[in-house]
Amino acid sequence: MKTKNSRMKAGILSTFVALMAVPAAAQEGPGGVLQAIGVDRFEPALVYTSGAGSIWRSFDSGTNWEVAGGGFTAWSIAIDSPDVIADPDGVQVIYAATQNDGVMRSENGVTWTAGNGLSGAVRSVAVHPDTQVAYAGTEDGIYVSNDRGLNWDILSNELGAGATQGLVIDPRNAQALYATKWGQGVYRSIDGGITWQLGNAGLFDTQLFDLDLHPQNSSVIYAATWSGVFQSVDAGANWVLLDSPKRTSELAIDPVNPDRLIVVTEGNGIARSTDGGQTWAAINEGLGAVTQFVSVAIPPGGSGVVHAGSVNNGIFVSSDFGDTWIQTYAAPGGGAQPGPITPPPDDNPPADPTSLTIQVINRSAATVELGQTVFLDVIVRNTGSFAAQNAQVRHLWEQVGQGTYAMTARWSGGTCSDGACNLGILPANGDIVVSVEGRTGDAYNWVGPFSLVATAEADNASAVSDSARVETVRTVLSIESESGGGASGPFLVLVLVFVMLSRCRSQRAAAGLV
Repeated sequence: MKTKNSRMKAGILSTFVALMAVPAAAQEGPGGVLQAIGVDRFEPALVYTSGAGSIWRSFDSGTNWEVAGGGFTAWSIAIDSPDVIADPDGVQVIYAATQNDGVMRSENGVTWTAGNGLSGAVRSVAVHPDTQVAYAGTEDGIYVSNDRGLNWDILSNELGAGATQGLVIDPRNAQALYATKWGQGVYRSIDGGITWQLGNAGLFDTQLFDLDLHPQNSSVIYAATWSGVFQSVDAGANWVLLDSPKRTSELAIDPVNPDRLIVVTEGNGIARSTDGGQTWAAINEGLGAVTQFVSVAIPPGGSGVVHAGSVNNGIFVSSDFGDTWIQTYAAPGGGAQPGPITPPPDDNPPADPTSLTIQVINRSAATVELGQTVFLDVIVRNTGSFAAQNAQVRHLWEQVGQGTYAMTARWSGGTCSDGACNLGILPANGDIVVSVEGRTGDAYNWVGPFSLVATAEADNASAVSDSARVETVRTVLSIESESGGGASGPFLVLVLVFVMLSRCRSQRAAAGLV
């Protein structure tokens, strides 16, 4: 019968053999951008990570490492270890979500094969510990495997475009799943991933890097973003930004004491909360000058061990829940790997590629009378894969040859009468309508066309423009020229009055009355 102890002994023996086979001077460890860390739930000393185009494995909590696979880099690692007491013949499966090869799987930690039906970039993978059903998040949608990663089928594409950075399963309810879509927000499914609902109230930063559920209360969720850590206490319907470090790249919760959380950042080191995320303190002793981190993992069991994956500086391990850190391996340079998924360490939002389109539509009649109000819609769409940051619409309402005129604009966020509407963050595949009301002067102006010129732009998107032309007419006391001009109303009235007075004077003179 296979037991936990026998599996651990086998792991220790393989590590001993590997260390004996490789000269001490050639010992290496994980390098590059360590995007993913996976820890076995039954053997907390068994750790996997990925960097420099290889999968690395340690049997002693990161003190020593061996190459466990090559040729790909993982964005996410999940370990499906069956309970050997309940399932003595169960086989461990390690999943790796890759940049180019879909989800790779291994039953021995060394030999890896790609599952069928799923290829390309996969950013997240999750396995329910009881059902052993696996889920994978891609830019196209959510995939599911019912045979432990051998075959994959599309489960839902309701989430739209954008990288699925985070994917978690409620351990208390296998039908409840949560997923983050870059540039959109957090989605929830209560039917095993078939249908999804977006819950973004209060979540103003949709550049989501990680998602974690409270291990004892799945209504409490934490999301790591560029702005900091957001918390939801109602299963993702509403969110509040906690007083937390910025540029957070990943978060981990102590499974034994969920009030203790650790977050790693890209540029601000590592921080810890002991009150459920309400307050945070830096825990950087032992990190030296290293501040760039992109992954973190806490083994089950409450041992106080924490693993933190850095950018080009190897793995850091703490045995006292972050009070002190030890760099178990100083990673050498070199090795091809994708760049970090988090933005560069500066105080400005990252310049993620996106694209805006704009369309101006005249909702009034084809021709309006001078002096009337014209109603137009300015439709701005984000057709890119990422949220448009600080999106704005600028508009100008003017008559050709006469200058600008008063106008107002309204949209779902309020009014903007100064010629510019600040739309804030426009999610990927999202659109917004700005309703514009422009007055066509008055009855004393020259008749001519009016035009609305509108321009949309964002911090991370080029400006685009569109315009609409509105033809105007004067139906009372108007003498039109071919060029569209004509005599003004008061002048015409004076002319007619003068003509009538002249006729009356002539008639009175002829009658000898003057």
